[in-house]
Amino acid sequence: PLALQRALRPLKRKVPSPRARLLDEDATADRIARLGGRPDVWFPVLRPAPDRWLRLNLVHDTGPTMPVWRPLVRELHTTLAQSGVFRTVTVHRATPDGHAHHVPLLADGRTVTLIVSDCMGPQWRPGPAGDRWYRTLRRWATRMPLAVVQPLPEHLWHTTALPAAPGLLTAPTAAAPSAALTFVPYEDAARESIHGTLPLPVLEPAPAWLANWAALLAAPGGGHAPGALAWLPPTPEPPAEQAPAVTALPAPDLVLHFRATASPEAFRIAGHLALANPSLPVMRLVQRALDRSPRPQHLAEIILSGLLTAVPGPPGSYEFRPGVRELLLRSLPRTARTRTREFLARVGESIDEQAAVTPGEFRVETQGEEGTEFATVRAETVERLGGETEEGLVGGRYRLLGRRGQSRRMWAAVDMRTDRPVVVHRYGPQAAPQERFLREARALADLRHPNVVRVLDYGVEAERPYLVAEFEDGVTLAELLIGSGPGVSFRVYAQLVSDVVPALEALHERGLVRGQEGWDGLLLRPDGAVVISRFALGEDSQGHDERSDFLLFRSMLRALASDSPNSLRFQRLQAELAQGTDQVDAVRRLPRSAAFDWSLGGVEADRLRITLLGPLNIRRAGRFLTASPDAQALLCMLLLKQGRRVTRTQLAEGLWERPPSGAEATRRLHEVATEVRHSLGAGTLAELADGYALHLPGDYLDLHHCEELVARRTDDLPADAQRSLVQDALSLFYGDPLDGIPGPAAKATRARLRTLRLTLCAARAELDLECGDFEQAATDLAALVQEHPDREDLRRLHILALKGMGRITEAMEAYESYAEFRQRRHGDPTDPALHELYVELHAAPGRERPTIVFEAAGLDERPDTRDALGRAVTQLLSRGDLASHQYEVLARDNGYVVLTEPDAYVLPVLVALLRNLPEALAEVEEPPRFRVTFWHAPWFAESTRPVVPEEVQAVLDAADADVLVVVSPTLYEEFADGSATLGPARFEPLRTGHGPGAPLAWYCTLNLPSHGQADESTQDLVRGPFTTPDAGRLGTPDPGRTAVVIAPSDGPMVVLHPAHPLSRNPPRLTTYYEVDLTVHRTGTVLSLPGSGGGTFVATAELSWHVQDPVAFLRSGATGVADVLLRHVAAEASRITRRYPLRRAGAAQQAVRARLQNWPVPGLSVTCAVQLAGETPPEQAAPAPPQPSDTAPT
Repeated sequence: PLALQRALRPLKRKVPSPRARLLDEDATADRIARLGGRPDVWFPVLRPAPDRWLRLNLVHDTGPTMPVWRPLVRELHTTLAQSGVFRTVTVHRATPDGHAHHVPLLADGRTVTLIVSDCMGPQWRPGPAGDRWYRTLRRWATRMPLAVVQPLPEHLWHTTALPAAPGLLTAPTAAAPSAALTFVPYEDAARESIHGTLPLPVLEPAPAWLANWAALLAAPGGGHAPGALAWLPPTPEPPAEQAPAVTALPAPDLVLHFRATASPEAFRIAGHLALANPSLPVMRLVQRALDRSPRPQHLAEIILSGLLTAVPGPPGSYEFRPGVRELLLRSLPRTARTRTREFLARVGESIDEQAAVTPGEFRVETQGEEGTEFATVRAETVERLGGETEEGLVGGRYRLLGRRGQSRRMWAAVDMRTDRPVVVHRYGPQAAPQERFLREARALADLRHPNVVRVLDYGVEAERPYLVAEFEDGVTLAELLIGSGPGVSFRVYAQLVSDVVPALEALHERGLVRGQEGWDGLLLRPDGAVVISRFALGEDSQGHDERSDFLLFRSMLRALASDSPNSLRFQRLQAELAQGTDQVDAVRRLPRSAAFDWSLGGVEADRLRITLLGPLNIRRAGRFLTASPDAQALLCMLLLKQGRRVTRTQLAEGLWERPPSGAEATRRLHEVATEVRHSLGAGTLAELADGYALHLPGDYLDLHHCEELVARRTDDLPADAQRSLVQDALSLFYGDPLDGIPGPAAKATRARLRTLRLTLCAARAELDLECGDFEQAATDLAALVQEHPDREDLRRLHILALKGMGRITEAMEAYESYAEFRQRRHGDPTDPALHELYVELHAAPGRERPTIVFEAAGLDERPDTRDALGRAVTQLLSRGDLASHQYEVLARDNGYVVLTEPDAYVLPVLVALLRNLPEALAEVEEPPRFRVTFWHAPWFAESTRPVVPEEVQAVLDAADADVLVVVSPTLYEEFADGSATLGPARFEPLRTGHGPGAPLAWYCTLNLPSHGQADESTQDLVRGPFTTPDAGRLGTPDPGRTAVVIAPSDGPMVVLHPAHPLSRNPPRLTTYYEVDLTVHRTGTVLSLPGSGGGTFVATAELSWHVQDPVAFLRSGATGVADVLLRHVAAEASRITRRYPLRRAGAAQQAVRARLQNWPVPGLSVTCAVQLAGETPPEQAAPAPPQPSDTAPT
């Protein structure tokens, strides 16, 4: 283990955690020193906590040949988990049907996967399982580093389904996906890559192999390392040559073949195994007795040699083929054959050494005279391994764990031979020879009925018969009555009738009886079915017969109905039971009667509909059921294990952060459980000896529905069908899961369900990309990226969606913004795989798109002019009928660049610019020379090259005009074909030579008009006054952001409207103002007086916008933020002085109700005030600054 841990040291590095944060004490102190302020406004500075770089998925094959490697899997798991190299090490099973269970598929550059397999199972061979498994492997290989840990020695790899060749591996980046590796074999004859195959590294579980793999994985910027590689085709390939079956050889030839091909160590072990039972645990013991440094590869050679054949029993059960044991015994030296006692002692020493220390290595079985002796052990070893002989275990194999239910004769137990949970029914002493018991138990063991528990074993011990039954999860009817009785729901009652009657008939057909009074022997499974689990056998069955069973059941049904909620359905069934003279026949007819069928008609309406994927909702027949927070938390815990038992300890730890202990916990749990019972009704909650269980078969739970949809999604389905299932699962979420439910259990489940939702969102996006619906993927991912900026997998998918839509520039900018965010937040670069995608974006061909450039010299030194140009750009784009998703405005040092979609129609923007740009720039004092260029060309965010050709750029640089508009020949042709040429603007051709050739571009010059001077005393949110010779040319302002108020000399002020009468009047000099309609915000912290000398600490946040531009303009208000804050301070002080500190909530409501009439006309104001009454009079906070000192935000 130490050598393996040293081999993985290159991977043991730390990176900033995307979530965990630590307090940066130095930076916090520096911030406080620089900013000052009171302690109540100090803010800590957090930095990312160091986190391990990689997480590891350890996937182990569970095929028929893999039991020999289980100790290796455990050792690898322990070694890797204890090495401190990986963030997490999780173990997952890969089953022979080609499924890999719950393996996280994260293309985040921080996840690696190792598969431990001998590549001999059915999932590695042609067939449905192989096709499914290879699709999974290829999907992993394209998203993360993947390698196969092959436990077989290298000289046996050619016999497996995944042969590998040695060579030199090259990785392009650190933690690169396996599909990105390149390989150069050492031997020319090695298999070369075939189109469609993916590289898959293969390594032995040895330090040297793992060291090379770790070095390749950790090399910054990529690296080289020796190794072995197999090529992974889309589906398993059949073997090129059909090898003859070794098992068909006769025993002498089989042993000779093994001796010729096996290692000396394997042949020696096989010879000594002939002295013992060749099961896998015994093999390990024999090997340990012969070799102090055993290697499991030698055992694998024996298992794969054909000497053994599998026999029924636990995994790893084998027997020698006929004639092989005798031949192997002859291969042993004579001294070894005569010293059997010494060999058994050596094997026993290994057991004595490992007993109760190494879990899962071997199991002790006491078989009396049966079986083959293979070891002698000490008595204390037997005690350490369980301490039971045949006298300590029921039947020599069943260990009792505890009582099952209320009965003292029913015991939960475990079969020591198979580790299988069972239920043992111990009967009272019966007189020998117990023939009646054995006869009836044999008949019961042969009975197979869905409503009768299956009997596995039976016997007699010390005149006490016992019966071993299959373990069935669920609750007994007695426990259900204790928890939510008296009485049951009609659904439970109907299930009893429909299941117990045919079960009794099946028992009676075989001469058996139930012979039980009470409800202990009726078990309700989680699916609602009722199973008879207790029987009167032997002497206990005397006095019982078919008639007594039905009469007992009839009386129990009548008593149960009388205790249940009164309803017409119960009354109909009771009347049916009372009909006729034969009471037994009435019970038999009941499940098939018309009354029973009629009663079932309303059962569906009684079902509960419970939703957890948002705030908890419980509905029955359209009516919502309510419960306290603790009752909701208990209900959620039981719902997650519906039909299964949950102990009181588990419930207390899940309900409360500091759970009570002992009797107090029992009392509080009983109170909460009583509330749950009253809320759900009868027949829903079962109270057990040590806990509770919920019985809601058939009721709707959205979480179970979601998990069912996720489970139905398999790789075999088409992508659109998978996408539909994922979307259906996502549509079940209607808010934050378990929102408002308290307790640690709810918190953990909430985190799990949030992760599930994000995983489903990522899966939906991947399927959209696979189906080619890039636009839908981009739309869904844009919101997710904003909500979860740390999720790199979502970022990658978003960039791929933008790339698929041809929006290369946006994809590159998405990467750059994330890289900047990651550097600022975590201080580390992006993942190499994501950076590789960015490099691919650079190489992608850019599509020509209409590009508009607004520029002027010296804008970096004139911020006012730059802002005015920015406002003009926004207005022109709005007037040009471009939707917001069709363009993007980027800032340059000398102006702005507008990037549009490739198919955007920009001619209306050109027309709006020719008509409105001079007026839009009229406010600029001493304006520079402006130039606007319309051109069709690819453009990237980081590019500094001109948009127009160089020869055109040289001519433009020498131009002298107030505003120079340049358009490409393509756009001018569209402009010339339209009616816009009737306007005053005239374009001239731009040529570099003197010939009549086609112009390189077209240009037009515009002159900036003079404008009036604004008043020296400016008004907030108002710009102007301005003058224009023609109000009809003002155009429409940006809706929701700016309003234009006309101030004619012969009339009142009016807000400009597209259909304003002035636009049809003759041109004349007109004064106008521009009013800002956007939302503005500010905030402050106030100290407000309270009654009794106390002080409230108030946090006020204000937002306002102009609702009536004319009224606001007439008010002439200035310093709006100060006016509003002074109003809040004055009004709030009058109110809070009437409230003591303990009534902060009431004072807060009163302040909010009072703050309605605001002192500035034309404004719509929203105010949020939070009061805290935590400052006593003797520690009153210092007086806050006056509102006039608080700048609006």
